[in-house]
Amino acid sequence: MIKDDLSKINKHFYNENAKDFSLSRANVWDGFLYIKDKYIKNGDNILDIGCGNGRFAKVLDSSMDYTGVDFSSKLLNIAKHSFPQYKFYLRDVTKEGWYNNIGLFNVIVAIAMFHHIPEDKSRNTFLNDVKKILKKNGIFIFSVWNISNIENYKPIKGKKNDYLIPWQNRNSFRYVHKFQNDEVENYISLSPFQLIEKFQFEQNSYFVVS
Repeated sequence: MIKDDLSKINKHFYNENAKDFSLSRANVWDGFLYIKDKYIKNGDNILDIGCGNGRFAKVLDSSMDYTGVDFSSKLLNIAKHSFPQYKFYLRDVTKEGWYNNIGLFNVIVAIAMFHHIPEDKSRNTFLNDVKKILKKNGIFIFSVWNISNIENYKPIKGKKNDYLIPWQNRNSFRYVHKFQNDEVENYISLSPFQLIEKFQFEQNSYFVVS
């Protein structure tokens, strides 16, 4: 499978299952609260990449300006309905120029989406793109799944540590890359970012870079 095929699989999954997936992602994670308390201050301009139903906005104060981007039109419709006071854009981060005309931000978050970006080149490009829309001394925080049990995962032929994963016993699959050991740190070392902190919540590894 090529990059565009894998991206289409994920876009189809999130549009097809948008309502039920949104319900399964209704709660605020402890990781969100940690980020808000430690890294977000009043007046900050925040971008949420892969925002889904916009639930990260639940932890923010009214003084904070929030923008969400996602490639699922169905999830974005849910986000717009839930948070009409904020801005949302339909963007695919694997496409060139996805960040155009959305502004600059003090804080950018990408919760549990980096592992859905296929191929090394696209992951490297994504990190470089994020830097372009981050204000000076801004913070980028992203997380990846800590995957241990791959019993029900379907390996993708010719793609090392790449899988199609089922959801809720349905015949519906997402693409995911299973990061190994220091693999994410290696991507960071090749990017314009410096690692500030790494922490764990909800079976996710979070990386704070600037």
